[in-house]
Order: sequence, then C-alpha cells, then structure tokens
Amino acid sequence: DLLATDPTHRPTAGQLADRLIQRGVAIDPPDVTLLTRRARSLWILDDTVRDAIDAWLADGGRLALVGPSGSGRSHVLDHVANELQARGTPWLRLDASARSWASVEGALVSPSLPGPPAALPDSPEPEARASAAALLLRKRCPTGFALLADDLQHLDEPSRLVLRALSDVKGVSICTAAPHAPEWADARVRLRPMDHVQLASLASGLLGDVGGIEELVNRLRDATGGTPGQVVAFTLHAVREGALVWRSRAWQVDPLRLAGLQVPGDPNEQLSQTLGEGARVVGALVAIHEVPASTELLFHLAEMDDEEGQRALQE
Repeated sequence: DLLATDPTHRPTAGQLADRLIQRGVAIDPPDVTLLTRRARSLWILDDTVRDAIDAWLADGGRLALVGPSGSGRSHVLDHVANELQARGTPWLRLDASARSWASVEGALVSPSLPGPPAALPDSPEPEARASAAALLLRKRCPTGFALLADDLQHLDEPSRLVLRALSDVKGVSICTAAPHAPEWADARVRLRPMDHVQLASLASGLLGDVGGIEELVNRLRDATGGTPGQVVAFTLHAVREGALVWRSRAWQVDPLRLAGLQVPGDPNEQLSQTLGEGARVVGALVAIHEVPASTELLFHLAEMDDEEGQRALQE
C-alpha cells in the first residue's frame, strides 16, 4: 500500500498508526519539538503571494516580500529556497552578520555556486569593492543564479551595496524579505494576516484532527490577528499550557485554559539575546552556507582561533 502509484491509495498516517497500535506498538503523543518541526514544513500561502513567487521562479527579476515581523517573511523565503533546490537552480542566501563584509565573503567561497571560490576584493572604496564582489559572484556562475536576502533591514551596508550592484547584473535573480521593499525591486508582494480558512488549514496541518477546531481558530484570530509567526507560537504555547490536550489520538481544546492564554514572547528572539557575540557571529556564518561548512572555514571568516571558535559552536 505504501508504494501505490496513486497517492490516494496509500494509507494515511492515522491508518498506519492504527495498524501499529493493533500490533502492540506504543506510539508517543506528539510533543512541542515535533510540532515545531512540522510547522517549518507547512506552506499556507495566499494566491497573490504564490503567484508572485511562481512568476519570479519562472522569469527571474527582483522580488520583494514585504511584511512586519512575524508575518512569515523568513518562512516564505525558506519555501522559495526549497523550490530553487528542487529545480536545480544555483542559489545563495545572505543573512545578517555581526561583522562587516562577512556575508559577502562567505558568499564568494560558498560551495553552492559551481565555479571556484573567490577572495573578497581589496579596495578602500566600499561601492567599488561591492561592484567587484558582484562581478566575481557572477563569474562563479556564468549561467546565472538566484540570491535570497532575509531581513534586509538588518544586513550590513556592504551586503546591501553588493545586492544593489547585483540588481543590475543580467542573469541574477534576487528575492528579498523585509518590512519595506528596496528601491531597485521590480516586483513587490505584501504578506497579509491569515484569514479564517488559512488559520484552519494551518491548525489542521500542524495538529491534525482537533476537537473544537472552530473554537481554536476563533481564538487564534482574536489573540494573534492572523500573524503567522504568532499563530504558530500561540498554538505551541497552548500545547505547553494544557489548553490543547492529546486524547484518543487527537487534540482536544480546553475552553477555559484557551480563553486565558496570551501570545508568548518570540522564543527565537529570547534565545538570541542569551548568546554571546562569538556565538552570534558563528551562527550568522552558518546561516549563510546552505551546505555544511568546515569549522576551519567558519573560524577563518569569524576571525577566531580554534579555541574561540569551538567555544562559540558549543554555545
């Protein structure tokens, strides 16, 4: 059954679980860790956003994903990265770095592009250096590549200069995510709050069967305003606090607990505030590389010796 050509003929996860239980296999209930991983794989995009992304994937250009914090910018950019990977399109991703030029330096040596790595050009003039770096990136992949830039507002000035230079280079497609679109973007799409149908789809995709799904969706709308990041955070918070209870292989809503819950703080932001400077630098460099990078390369780019680098990695 699992290998049936027609997906509709394959057993569902629930049917497989029933068979395992019948054979005496104990199945642990889903926990917050599992639900968090599941949330990263959900793509609830409205038609406007989906059409804009599909057009960019097909034709290239300079697309800006615009929305406030929590609107799902990074999540949508992850979806774009998955689509590029599936199509075999060479691509890079620029993320904020604590050290000036570190993101550009990492991109120049990233194994994600097919050509040989290049050294960061040496020039006292930032704009000239950025233009030279842009040409070196294009030289590494003469057939063209895609460049993703998350949290554009937090990028260091050199990275923004390189993006601006690449926006004029033929064969380079750019997709950015930020509260505002850069002036050189030729297409913009705003990420809007989720409507009732989208909230129900997200809740069902994340939790599966839910007893009291309408009550949960209404509370999600009232508590979060439909902001995707807050919707996921609130749902996970409800699981932790017992407002969503696992019974008979389905989630059940506890109305009294659910009514009293508030949206928690951003766990990623709380975590980042506890990290030291070295850990943040190494973490930013790791984010730049879409494939595993050696510790030697990471420590070189972070300008750390082996002992400092190892401490940052442990943190």
